[in-house]
Amino acid sequence: MSDRIVETFSVVINKPAEAVFAVISDVNNHAQWANGAYRIEDVSDPNFATGATFTSYGVSRDSDNKRNDVTVMTNEPHSLFALSSLEDGDEYINTFSLTPEGEGTKVDKVIDMPKPGGPMGMMFAGIFKSVIAPRIAEGMDKMKEVVEAQ
Repeated sequence: MSDRIVETFSVVINKPAEAVFAVISDVNNHAQWANGAYRIEDVSDPNFATGATFTSYGVSRDSDNKRNDVTVMTNEPHSLFALSSLEDGDEYINTFSLTPEGEGTKVDKVIDMPKPGGPMGMMFAGIFKSVIAPRIAEGMDKMKEVVEAQ
């Protein structure tokens, strides 16, 4: 397996875990906070239970319509939701962990992705920090807005 990058992004949402989880675990909602176009097709289980599969299309560095074959790795109500995406043979894992915090819920999104090889790999840490991480943080803020508005 190639080197991997694992980063965590957090936000506190002023709603109970049940409400937060209901929105996050329904992948149809993810387009509301995605950075760029995002859609899903071929959903095997509309409840997105563990083992469910679907195809997503979204923005990547080389396409505005990048295909991912996605499997729900974990769906533990009110606490953990994890997706494994295969894109061009590489696995990307997105895990949402929910914990109570005050009157709300802290959501930690852990991104686990392959580190590019070659020259791009040497520059990737800087690119991730300056370009990708701010977009993920922006998506987390949008997710907070969406969940709190419901």
